[in-house]
Amino acid sequence: MNINVKQLEINVNLHSLQPDFLNYELHYIIASGENTFRFVNWDEEPKTGEQKFYCFLVEQELFIPAGNILLKESYVLKEEPIYPFISNYIDFVSAIEAVQKTGVAKFIRRFSDNEIDTIKNGLEKKFDAIGEHIVTSSQGQHLLMITEDIEISISATMVHFRRKAEFSESHYHNVKEE
Repeated sequence: MNINVKQLEINVNLHSLQPDFLNYELHYIIASGENTFRFVNWDEEPKTGEQKFYCFLVEQELFIPAGNILLKESYVLKEEPIYPFISNYIDFVSAIEAVQKTGVAKFIRRFSDNEIDTIKNGLEKKFDAIGEHIVTSSQGQHLLMITEDIEISISATMVHFRRKAEFSESHYHNVKEE
């Protein structure tokens, strides 16, 4: 394939300016040329004459000459992932164990919504009760799962792990009063 990746990147970023575009941290695109591309699910493979790219939202300025546009955040295209994949309960356990040492971790989501309950049930067997909340952000809805000391945020395309934030009892009391 002979795709001009820089031009494709500009075209993807122009597309991301549409009002109904969801600014996920990661999109997948399949392209047959700089001007011919489509957004796809993680498990869709390219056909003959097409190429698949990971499209990561980063804090990197991008100047688009057509329209004299300067984006503060932009999408960069990569042929290979820049984060590891997470796809099952065993991956989650490994990530939790790593986060207890490192503090944070980020993974590319490789499982369907239907598999979340299976993952949660496995985690509950290993780590006891798991709290669950739906959180809305600029990137859509996230499922927040909380163990005793780790917060897991599952978005449409990524999974973030971090040590649980410490709050005193007075924090929860003050929030209740508001």
